[in-house]
Amino acid sequence: MLRMLFNVAIDLAVGVVPLFGDVADAFWKSNTKNFALLEQHAYELRPATAGDWLFVSAILLAILAVALVPLAVMYWIGSALFSR
Repeated sequence: MLRMLFNVAIDLAVGVVPLFGDVADAFWKSNTKNFALLEQHAYELRPATAGDWLFVSAILLAILAVALVPLAVMYWIGSALFSR
């Protein structure tokens, strides 16, 4: 998973640079590399560890936070506008 994240980080960092990022995108295919990594490890059977559950929990909390932040901002703006 860290290698997959590293692939995407390289793609993002290089892709930000104008013109050079477009040329690099033609050669650095992070999604293709990540798919190959998934296929390579897809058939390994192993039980879930505590770290796996921690990772999934952290992702779920991050999704929840991303969903709740706009609602909190809308509530804050609404209460500021209508309290006057």
